[in-house]
Parts: sequence; C-alpha cells; structure tokens
Amino acid sequence: MKNHAESQQKTVKTLDLKLMNGSSLSLEIPVGSALYVIGPNGSGKSSLLHKWARYEESVVHISGNREVIFDSSSVSISAAEAQKMGNIAKGQFNLPNSRFTRSGHNNAGRLGRLLFQLKSIGEHANEKYVNAHRAGISAKELDEIFAKRPIDVVNSALRSASFPISVFWDENSGLCVQKEGHSKSFEIRAMSDGERAALILICETIFAEAGSLMLVDEPERHLHRSISSPLLSFLRLTRPDLFWVVSTHDLTLPREEYGTRVLVLYEYEPEPRWRAEFFCDLVDFPPAIADAILGARSKALFVEGDESSRDKPMYEKLFPQANVIPVGNCKGVVDAVFSLKRITMLHHMTGRGLVDCDNRHDLESLRSSGIVALGVYAIESVYYHPEVVRHMLNASAEIISFEELIAEAFSGLGNTEGLARQTAYRKFRQDFVQSMPTDKHFHEVQSLTVPVDGKQLLADAERDLNTLVKNKDWLGVIKRYKVKSTGSLNLIARKLGYGGTSQYERAVRKAMDADSALFNIVRSIVPDPFAEFGPSVSANTAPNG
Repeated sequence: MKNHAESQQKTVKTLDLKLMNGSSLSLEIPVGSALYVIGPNGSGKSSLLHKWARYEESVVHISGNREVIFDSSSVSISAAEAQKMGNIAKGQFNLPNSRFTRSGHNNAGRLGRLLFQLKSIGEHANEKYVNAHRAGISAKELDEIFAKRPIDVVNSALRSASFPISVFWDENSGLCVQKEGHSKSFEIRAMSDGERAALILICETIFAEAGSLMLVDEPERHLHRSISSPLLSFLRLTRPDLFWVVSTHDLTLPREEYGTRVLVLYEYEPEPRWRAEFFCDLVDFPPAIADAILGARSKALFVEGDESSRDKPMYEKLFPQANVIPVGNCKGVVDAVFSLKRITMLHHMTGRGLVDCDNRHDLESLRSSGIVALGVYAIESVYYHPEVVRHMLNASAEIISFEELIAEAFSGLGNTEGLARQTAYRKFRQDFVQSMPTDKHFHEVQSLTVPVDGKQLLADAERDLNTLVKNKDWLGVIKRYKVKSTGSLNLIARKLGYGGTSQYERAVRKAMDADSALFNIVRSIVPDPFAEFGPSVSANTAPNG
C-alpha cells in the first residue's frame, strides 16, 4: 500500500451542486468524513456521483450496478497492462455515455487490475518485511509491517463486517477463499455477489491515492446494512486520508453516525441540476424528524402505530407521495408535527398528522396544528367499514349475503356492556383531564372538584350501543366503539374466506392496487391531511395530544 503519511493533502474537499432555482450549493467534506446522498428513485443520486467523478481529481467510483464477475481468480495481466487499466479507469468518466457502459462499472479489466495490485503490493510488503527482519528491527515493528500487507487488511475488513471468510494466495498466484467451518477452499469466482462486492470496495479503498474522493453508489444493492455499515466504518478508520460520498436508500447509514452530513435530493433535471437540501448534522433531531428529512420527500405524514401495525401500510397506499412515519400514539404524532414545523428554516417539507378518532374531544385543536382524525373510531374500522366489507364480499366466492355477514359481526361483539364501559371510561378520562389546570395555573388551585358523572356516562354509552345493535347499524358501531377488542373482525374475515384478520387486511390493501373502485371507497373514508389545510398551519403552540 501507499505511504499515506508522506502525502500532503487537503483537509477539506468542496463539491458543487447546481440547483433548479439557479443557485448552487457548496458542500464541504472534512478529510475522513462522509457525505451521504439520500433520495428516492429518479432523484439523480447516481447522476450526481457520476458528475463529480467526471470533474473532480483523484476519484474512485464504486458503481452501484449489480454485475460483479471475476473472469479469473489468478493474476492474468502484466504490470504494464495494470498501469494501462488504471489510466483507462481515470479517463473513462470523461466519455459522454460512460455511465451507461460497462467501462464505468465492474468490468474484467478493472477487476484484473485490483488482483494485480493485491498481489504485487503484497509481494513488495513481504520483501520489506524480510529486509526489516534481516536488519534486526523489533518484533513490534515487524508486526506492524506484517499487518499492513494488503491481504491482511482485506481479511481484517472482512472480519469487521462479519463475513465468515478469509482470502489467501495459492501456489499458482490464484486468490482463494477459505470459509469458516469448511475444510475446502474455493476460487474468488465462486464467491457470492455480496462477498465479491465487498472485496472490490475493500481493495479500491486500500489502493486509493491519499486525498482521493471515494464515491460509493448504493452499497445496499449487494450488502445488507448489517454488513455495509461496519465495513464502511472500518475502511474509513483504515484510510482517514480519504473523502467519502455514499449514495444510499438505507436511511440507517447516515442516522447512526455522529456529525453526519446529508444531502437530500428531491428532484433532478438532466441539465444537470437538482432540487436538494443539505444538512450538517442530524444528531440533534428526534428520530421521527430525522426519518422525515431522510425520507427525501416533500411531504411527511406522521401516524400512530409502529412499522408492523395496520396504519402504515394502508396510509402508504393512500398517500404514495408522502413519507409515512409511525410514531406510536397521538401524542407522538402531535410532537412530531410540531417539531417539524419549528425547524422550517432547515427544510422545505410539509408535515401533517393523521390519527384515530377514538371519540376525542380535541379534534379542532388537533386540526389547528395540522393533524386530522379519521371519521371512524380507529384504523381497523377502515378495513371493516361496511362499504369496504361489501366490496370485498362481492369480489369473493363466498355464498353469504351482506346482511348475514353484518349479523355475524354483531354476534361477535360479545359482552356489549364491556364495550360500552370502554367508551364511557375514555369519555370520563378526557373530561377529567380537560378540567385540570395548566402547568402555568395549577399552583393557584387549593382544591379541585371535577364535575364528571361516571354513572351517567356509562348509562349513555350502554343506551347508545344497544340502539346501534338493535338497528343493525354497523357503521355507527365502528365510528364510536373499539371493535378491535371484540371477536367481530375475525368473524368477518373468516366468513369472507380468509384465515384471519391479518390475511383479510393484506387482501384489502392488495385489491386496492388493481381495483380503483375499492381504492376510491377507502379514499373517501380516510381524510387527506394535505388537502384539509392551507400551505401553512400555526406552529406557535402544540396541543396536549
């Protein structure tokens, strides 16, 4: 490897980006640091890296293309040919269509050059070790020389990423692979795509000239984040004299690093120019806000639930242009929307919230902050709305009438007194909390009497629910009661021929892709938070949530 300490280099690299509004961004990357480029498909991530590869000096471009094939496991080119391949690699980005040809990717010439370097520089290191040993230098210094051999650096990098393999040279100058727990070795041509991609990234890094700009395009195409994250960290520690740009769809890569520099691309025009924003550090942002920014979309929709709940997959169907971010409960939605609005000077996103109705009393307060509630009790009520159920029934092969299906749903309600009690207690709690003084005035209160009649609330809820049951008003039930806690939903799903609620709900979402009538039914049930409000909503105060 090169003696990197001998090279005088810049401590900061500046990259330019032309914006659609006619201005430009100057992005500074300190040596050893990384700039992460985030954006949806078509936002120009690869085009930007290719542009920088064309116009910056001393660039190593690790393409995101999927083809990674070694024609040979042995060193099959001469020193002169390796030098020629290196020169070609440096000049090929100046060709107009170089991004779309194999010359800019993992072609045989490039891979052969890497094998040659790995072998020749390793032999030089071996010779240096032998000479040092003859000169009688200390064992510690000998160990340092030995550890810097390229083949040892490669194996250390593979271990850092938890690859259960190591590489070595056989007697015929062929690079072989030894897998942990296996007695037989194999040629590198038989490595997996991910292993070969990792080997290329490692070799390109350790052979890069000091001060080089490393452009890594979408490492997740070959490497799972559990591999790419520790591997990139190891390589940056090994080569602190390089500048890094990593284009990725994997939002966890930039989020996990302290002092992350992130370039978010929203849109691209072939001139080329971009609509983009630059963030110096995301470490101080709450996780939900960081996710919204890294989602690289102009709309952020905060919802209840988590990644595995009913909320997110349904809202992603209905609002494909928004970055849907689950944040737990209504308070999480309130806090996230409020936080995003308080930092409008740092982004150009529109943040909105969508929550379950839950018979809330503060819907107007939520609306004033850019948060809208469903017209039904909760998200499950959307899947089991009578119009959705009727449509799924008509599309099924089940021999049952809609009236019979709804009768089954009512039979699954079970103990209606318990269902009414849930609703009454929620109303009791909301009235109680609403009567509490604020944190600014509580010290003025010596005693507090809350005028809430729990007995009457329960009687009202029981009377209302009994009326709905008597009239077979399923819509009224799902608007005002927590049917998720009953057996009704499972009965509907099974009577429609599904194995349970999860299977039925997946079927609803899948049917929405091809059935515009069903999509429009669901769309009419769920309000659009981005259409409900004007371009701006007050961010001065946040509701209690």
